[in-house]
Amino acid sequence: MSSDWTEPCIEDDTSGHCYHLFDTYVTWKNAFQLCQLDGGNLVTIESFKEQKFIEDLIVKRKWHGNTLWIGSEKLHPEEQRAWTNGNKMSYSNWSPDSPDSPLIDENCLEINTDDGTWNDEKCTEQNGYICENSST
Repeated sequence: MSSDWTEPCIEDDTSGHCYHLFDTYVTWKNAFQLCQLDGGNLVTIESFKEQKFIEDLIVKRKWHGNTLWIGSEKLHPEEQRAWTNGNKMSYSNWSPDSPDSPLIDENCLEINTDDGTWNDEKCTEQNGYICENSST
């Protein structure tokens, strides 16, 4: 299993990170593994500024009408959501009807490419995904 990093990395000079969008539809776990295999992680959006950078990247790549996996998974319904890099989630951009009830098995996080809002979704669904890497 390997990501196709044929697209150039899109760098954010202010954060020192670069981002890759993938249109391969995979489960959240597979997206997480693919990003890690290539030395990155599913994107963690930890500020309004980073949120806007990701939204602009989605627009530049002409992605719309679907969702992309981003880096948060809850292993237990009662857990507070955190990023896969270990940071607590201090910034969020939830859609108006999210997050759903903890009783619903929607433990993974996706970003809506039309408006940039986040939604919790079943981890077994298949989406494209965004990997984040340090710029080098």
